[in-house]
Amino acid sequence: MSVLYVESDPGPVIHMPRLTDDRRLRQRQRVLDAARLCFARQGFQATTMADIIREAQMSAGAVYGYFSGKHDLGLTAMDQEMARLTTALEPVFATPPAGGLRAAVQAILDGIAGLSDGSETDFCRMAINAISEARRDALMQEALLAHLSPFLAQLEGLVRIYSDTARPDEAAKTLFALILGQIIRQSLLGGPLRLSDPDLTELAL
Repeated sequence: MSVLYVESDPGPVIHMPRLTDDRRLRQRQRVLDAARLCFARQGFQATTMADIIREAQMSAGAVYGYFSGKHDLGLTAMDQEMARLTTALEPVFATPPAGGLRAAVQAILDGIAGLSDGSETDFCRMAINAISEARRDALMQEALLAHLSPFLAQLEGLVRIYSDTARPDEAAKTLFALILGQIIRQSLLGGPLRLSDPDLTELAL
């Protein structure tokens, strides 16, 4: 006896629209912004991928389609922030201002202030978080040091322009500590990023 198989109608085929490159970039940034917000609120170590997925209001599959995990997000966020810093400070290092090293450092602080908006993901707050997490996470520390190395070299270049100190490398580290101190002060106490203490400034410069 033969059996007749009747092929059933599968119904209409639904084609999902492909994401445009622009939409993919916006979706990727949406995930990254959600991660930055979670890192700012909870810290990198305490944040989970579930937190980020929930904040982004996207499916887990969509989020993992853009980033492999929390470290990928953290490192990408750091790269993005440092790229913003490099762009903001490029004029200072390309054309050092008249007025000596103090004026140059103030120009750097002004550039950093331009990146700060007082939000939860304010540049100064994120910078402090990154340094704090780098002390506990080897990958974050390696990435942060890789970003800071050229910045320290640029500071050393400024020292060589304005000063005849025998140790411009050490002077650059002192300048970095001064700048970082101003960032911490602004983040905790508010107010402008400005060199206002002559004694401290003279000690550093």
